[in-house]
Parts: sequence; C-alpha cells; structure tokens
Amino acid sequence: MKNKKLKKRSGYILFYFAVCFLPNIFLFFLFNSNKYQNNLYFSHFAVLAIIFAVFGVLLYLLYRNITRSSEAALAVSLFSWTTFWLFEAIISLYDWRPYVFLQRIVLLVGFAAVTSVLLWFFRIHSATVSKYRSAFSVLAVTVCVLFVYNFAPALYTEVLLYTFGSQQANLNEMEADFRSEVPFDAIGEQQQAGFYEIKSNFVIDDSLPKPDIYWFHMDEMISFSIIEKYFGDAQDDLKSELTDRGFTINEDAEHRAPSTVFALASLLSPTFHDSYLAPFYNGREHLLNWQLGRDLYERFRIDGIDIWDDIHRNHELFHALKAVDYAIVASNGVSRSSDIVYRQNDAYPLAVISGAEAMEAWRKDGELRKFDDLRKLLTSTTPLSLFDRMIAAYIGAPIGLWFPIPEHEEVISRYYVHTRPGKEERHLYRTLYDSFSVPSPKLVYKFNLIPHYPYNDVFNLGVFDNPSPNDPYAFDVLYLPNYKYAAEVMLSQIDMVLDENPNAVIVLQGDHGIKIDHSYDYLFDRGYTYDQVMEIWLSVFSAVRIPQLYGGLDEPVDPLDITRLLVNRFVGENYELLMRSSAGSG
Repeated sequence: MKNKKLKKRSGYILFYFAVCFLPNIFLFFLFNSNKYQNNLYFSHFAVLAIIFAVFGVLLYLLYRNITRSSEAALAVSLFSWTTFWLFEAIISLYDWRPYVFLQRIVLLVGFAAVTSVLLWFFRIHSATVSKYRSAFSVLAVTVCVLFVYNFAPALYTEVLLYTFGSQQANLNEMEADFRSEVPFDAIGEQQQAGFYEIKSNFVIDDSLPKPDIYWFHMDEMISFSIIEKYFGDAQDDLKSELTDRGFTINEDAEHRAPSTVFALASLLSPTFHDSYLAPFYNGREHLLNWQLGRDLYERFRIDGIDIWDDIHRNHELFHALKAVDYAIVASNGVSRSSDIVYRQNDAYPLAVISGAEAMEAWRKDGELRKFDDLRKLLTSTTPLSLFDRMIAAYIGAPIGLWFPIPEHEEVISRYYVHTRPGKEERHLYRTLYDSFSVPSPKLVYKFNLIPHYPYNDVFNLGVFDNPSPNDPYAFDVLYLPNYKYAAEVMLSQIDMVLDENPNAVIVLQGDHGIKIDHSYDYLFDRGYTYDQVMEIWLSVFSAVRIPQLYGGLDEPVDPLDITRLLVNRFVGENYELLMRSSAGSG
C-alpha cells in the first residue's frame, strides 16, 4: 500500500514537471534557432521560462479541477501550448489579407471552443481516461526529454561555455576548426592566435588639404545595377542628378557584411577588415547574411572581442582625421571618438553629448533592442501578435529618444520641397543644419535609415498608397518607392551641404543590401534563385564626390577603399588600396 501511494505521488510530481516544461520546449527551440541572427539573450529567456512554467502549472490546475483528472489536464495542456506556439504558423496557411487581425480573432475563438469541448469530453470520461495513466506517464516523460533536448544546448553554449574557464578545451577545439577552414597564409600568425589589428598611429602629412567631409550612411540601400536588373528602373534621373553635383558613381558596388554593426567595422576600419574580417569571410562566400552573422558573432565570442568597446570606439577613419584636428560630428553613437552627438531627452529638447556618452546611450538602447527582438520573436509565433503594436510602442518609446525635436523649422522647411516632414527627415535635416556651425575641418557622419526595412516610411507619409499593407516583407513591391523617396531626401541633404560649402567632400554609401531573413523566404517563394538572393544582399549604393580642388576621381571607388582613399588624401599615406584603379588623381 505504501509503495502504491509513493508511486502515485511520484506520478503527480512527474506531471508537474511536464506542465512546467511543456511551454518551454518551444521557447528554447526558438532561442536556439534565432539567437545568432537576433539580439536574443539566455537570461531573458530564463526569466520568461519561469513565467511560462508558473502559467503552465496554473493552467494545469484549472484544467484538472474542470476535468477531475490529472491525465486529462495534461492532455488539454499539451493542446493549449501547442496551439499557442503554432498560432502564427497556422495563420500563415491561409491568406485573408487585409483581414489578418480578424483572422487571428477567429482562430483564437476557435481554439478556445475546441479547448472547451476537450474539457467537457474529458470531464465526462475522466474515469476512463485515468485507466490509461501509464500512457500519460510516458507522455509526461517525453515532454521532459524534449525540454532537456532544447534547454541543454542553450544552457551549455550560453552559460557553461562562455562563463566558466573550465570550458577552454572546447574553445581550443572551435579555434582549431576555424584554423582548418582558412589558409594560414591568409591569416598570419597574430590572427591564427585569435588576435586582430586596428590602426591607431597614422602617418601625417601637414601639407595636405583638410576639406569638410560628409558621409551619408544609406542604410540597406542597394546599387543602381540591381535596381535596374530586378525592378526594371535604371534610375537615369538620379544618376544625372548625382553626376551634375560632381559625384563619381559605382553602379555595381558590393559590400559583404552581415549587418550594420559589422559593416561599420569594415568600412571605417580597413586594418581591422584586412586582419580579421577578410580572413573570416574567406571560404564563406556562399553564406547568406544571417548565416554569416551567426558564425561571426560566434567567432567574436571565442576571441573575446567586444564589437562596441574594442572596435566601434576605435574606428580608424575617425581617429585618423582627429589626428589632423578634424571635429567628428555624428547623429548616432557611431564611435566614442565623436566630438558631438545629437540626442533628445526629457531634460533638454536637443542635447549635444560626447562620443563616450553617446556610446553608453547607444548601449542602453541596445538593451532595449534585445527586448524588442524578443518581442518580435514572440509576436511572430504566438497570439501575442494581437498586442504587437501596444508592446512595440511601450518598448520602442525609449529608443525614439534618438530623434531630436525639429526646431528651426523656418530654416529647414525649404528642404521639404520634394520630401515630407517625417520623423526621420526632421532628424536628418535638423542635425545636418546644426553641423554647419561646427568649425572646419570636420567629418559629419549621418545615418539615413529610410531605405531600411520595414520599407514603409514613404507609405506612412501618404506619398504613395501601400500596395502591401499587411506584409512588410513584400520586397518586390515595397522597396522601390521607398528607395526613390530615400534618394529624394538624400539629394536634399546634398543640396544643403553644397549650399553651405560647394567644395565639400561627400560620401554616399550603403552598408549592406537586403538582409532580413524573412525577405529571403519571400523571394525564394517567388522563384528567386539562391544566387539572385545573394546578389541582392551584397549590392550597396555607392557614390563619392571629391572636387577637382582636392584631386578629383578618375574612376569609381570600391566601398572598402573609401576610408583608405580619404585618409591617404587628407591625412597622409597610410593604406594600400585594394583596387588600385580607384586611386584617381591626387
């Protein structure tokens, strides 16, 4: 009798473990599948797992009270959590646009109805169900095993491997794997040991000119040749506008970078690119951005490199120009070497802060973005999609602090002739206008985020009707209007600069092409080949203006040579160009 009670009690404990683990099987599966291409952190998921476990137990107790059966409660819990995690996958099976919200409500009501029927059925047949307790015990064990199968890899890689020094043997093994993938002569002895180089001492030639330099970072803006090839639009008018303003255009420019954070490193720090990124990319030319980014993040972790502290605080272009007394002006925390960074906050309508303060603020915004990526993951799989806007507004509000309040409208309003006074435009025009008051020489680094996903800025401004209001990944119909509008804003920025300084050096440079992994799925579904998708990702917008006063340009410049060329022209001879034909005259 005592053994029977103990066995029964053990069964109850097993069921409690199962209902705690049940919702978290899917949770950690998603974590393991998405942690590299998104800002996902184990600690966030661990806290969320505890919350889900509590809800799992409460739901189980409710179901058991209704059905009067532990076995039935476990079965209905399994149904509830499975439908919870597969909610958006089921939605995607049927296209009800533009009634997706209604579709979600109908599906949620349908699941609730099925759950009610199951509870009613099991309540009536609770005695019969209890006879099959052994089968449900097997189900509970299976649930526990599946949880461990998904939880153990996350715990191992995120906690044990990178927290405790006892795992050094594993790091050495991964290091050996990396070495075997890349030829020794492409890396060098320092890189073989996991080191990298970033240039901090520069040859200075005081006889060189010091023009004002404006670098417009055109985030996710692709090249002319790809726009013509896949959208049938050669953009002849835009080419003419840029040529008339003195730009040399690289119509076929490409740049390999998994994301903006790595693009900045390769575009602005040539020595770091050559000593670390280029050897890493060697042999991985076939990887799409999310795959390459996954491997690169892993590589950084193995080598103990902090992309923010080790690289972004030391961008070579900024340090080289500062060595010849340039002021560095930025609208984001691109580098701690920035002298002036604009940021809105509650205390000051427009605060001018140092580069170090900006990096810290950017880091805090990065913490918020970690939660934002977690939010995107949950709302793209579960019924929380019904509350996505509410959650996004709550999380996104602090991130919006980066946009300054648009003062001096009477001065900058003339630049809205061809554009609209949207949030991003006000940010660009206002901070660009303010930068004119900074004494020369200066480098002004401006982000233009309009080309970037979700490609809806132009539609939100009412310039065009949105052809795909419920699918922000519809690259083939959304990107071109957004691209054209971003180009109009870009031309307005250029005209602002040239009105102020006709001899300014101006760089227009994309960081990467279309990189959102969901866009790849969208394109693959529409028959694009792997090579075509790769081509769209690698392409970047690129054009450089160097007036004849400073030597001009004979030919287009490769994106990886722009920093090298600027430093050589205006600081001193410090770099060998990768593409010798891009050197121009000087």
